[in-house]
Amino acid sequence: MFKVNGRADRFRAIAAMDKSSKENAKGRFRVYNEDFFANKVLWDSGEMTKDSPAKEIDIELKDVQCLMLVFDGKDVLGNWADARVISASISE
Repeated sequence: MFKVNGRADRFRAIAAMDKSSKENAKGRFRVYNEDFFANKVLWDSGEMTKDSPAKEIDIELKDVQCLMLVFDGKDVLGNWADARVISASISE
Protein backbone atom coordinates (compact mmCIF):
# COMPACT_ATOMS: atom_id res chain seq x y z
CA MET A 1 0.00 0.00 0.00
CA PHE A 2 1.27 3.45 -0.91
CA LYS A 3 0.03 6.54 0.90
CA VAL A 4 -0.21 9.30 -1.71
CA ASN A 5 -2.40 11.74 0.25
CA GLY A 6 -4.11 13.15 -2.84
CA ARG A 7 -0.77 14.53 -4.09
CA ALA A 8 -0.13 12.09 -6.93
CA ASP A 9 -1.31 12.61 -10.50
CA ARG A 10 -0.96 9.15 -12.06
CA PHE A 11 0.00 5.54 -11.40
CA ARG A 12 1.66 3.63 -14.23
CA ALA A 13 2.86 0.04 -14.38
CA ILE A 14 2.88 -3.11 -16.46
CA ALA A 15 1.13 -6.22 -15.12
CA ALA A 16 2.05 -9.66 -16.42
CA MET A 17 1.85 -13.28 -15.36
CA ASP A 18 5.20 -14.91 -14.73
CA LYS A 19 6.20 -17.16 -17.65
CA SER A 20 7.36 -19.85 -15.20
CA SER A 21 3.75 -20.38 -14.07
CA LYS A 22 2.01 -23.69 -14.65
CA GLU A 23 0.19 -24.10 -17.95
CA ASN A 24 -3.33 -23.78 -16.52
CA ALA A 25 -2.51 -21.18 -13.83
CA LYS A 26 -4.70 -18.08 -13.65
CA GLY A 27 -4.31 -14.78 -11.85
CA ARG A 28 -5.78 -11.30 -11.57
CA PHE A 29 -4.26 -7.91 -10.84
CA ARG A 30 -6.18 -5.09 -9.16
CA VAL A 31 -5.38 -1.56 -8.08
CA TYR A 32 -7.50 -0.23 -5.21
CA ASN A 33 -8.11 3.23 -3.80
CA GLU A 34 -7.59 2.60 -0.07
CA ASP A 35 -8.04 -1.08 0.88
CA PHE A 36 -10.18 -4.21 0.46
CA PHE A 37 -12.84 -2.86 2.80
CA ALA A 38 -13.37 0.34 0.84
CA ASN A 39 -13.78 -1.81 -2.29
CA LYS A 40 -12.86 1.04 -4.61
CA VAL A 41 -11.26 -0.71 -7.58
CA LEU A 42 -9.39 1.71 -9.84
CA TRP A 43 -8.15 -0.91 -12.30
CA ASP A 44 -8.78 -4.63 -12.86
CA SER A 45 -6.85 -6.80 -15.32
CA GLY A 46 -9.51 -9.48 -15.50
CA GLU A 47 -8.42 -13.11 -15.48
CA MET A 48 -4.99 -13.66 -17.00
CA THR A 49 -2.91 -16.72 -17.88
CA LYS A 50 0.81 -17.03 -18.51
CA ASP A 51 0.05 -16.67 -22.23
CA SER A 52 -1.89 -13.41 -21.76
CA PRO A 53 -0.07 -10.35 -23.05
CA ALA A 54 1.21 -7.89 -20.46
CA LYS A 55 -1.24 -5.10 -19.66
CA GLU A 56 -0.28 -1.47 -19.29
CA ILE A 57 -1.77 0.44 -16.38
CA ASP A 58 -2.24 4.20 -16.49
CA ILE A 59 -4.61 5.53 -13.84
CA GLU A 60 -5.47 9.07 -12.83
CA LEU A 61 -5.08 9.47 -9.06
CA LYS A 62 -7.13 12.60 -8.43
CA ASP A 63 -8.32 12.56 -4.79
CA VAL A 64 -6.73 9.14 -4.09
CA GLN A 65 -5.33 8.88 -0.57
CA CYS A 66 -3.92 5.32 -0.52
CA LEU A 67 -3.05 3.08 -3.42
CA MET A 68 -3.04 -0.70 -2.92
CA LEU A 69 -1.69 -3.19 -5.49
CA VAL A 70 -3.12 -6.71 -5.29
CA PHE A 71 -2.39 -9.91 -7.19
CA ASP A 72 -4.64 -12.94 -6.69
CA GLY A 73 -3.70 -16.38 -7.93
CA LYS A 74 -3.08 -19.86 -6.62
CA ASP A 75 0.36 -21.40 -7.17
CA VAL A 76 1.20 -18.66 -9.66
CA LEU A 77 3.33 -15.53 -9.72
CA GLY A 78 2.35 -12.12 -11.01
CA ASN A 79 4.78 -9.37 -11.94
CA TRP A 80 4.29 -5.64 -11.40
CA ALA A 81 6.87 -4.10 -13.73
CA ASP A 82 8.04 -0.50 -13.92
CA ALA A 83 5.49 0.57 -11.26
CA ARG A 84 5.64 4.28 -10.48
CA VAL A 85 3.59 7.08 -9.01
CA ILE A 86 3.86 10.33 -10.93
CA SER A 87 3.33 13.70 -9.31
CA ALA A 88 3.49 17.19 -10.72
CA SER A 89 5.51 19.71 -8.74
CA ILE A 90 3.66 20.80 -5.64
CA SER A 91 4.07 24.33 -4.41
CA GLU A 92 3.03 25.06 -0.86
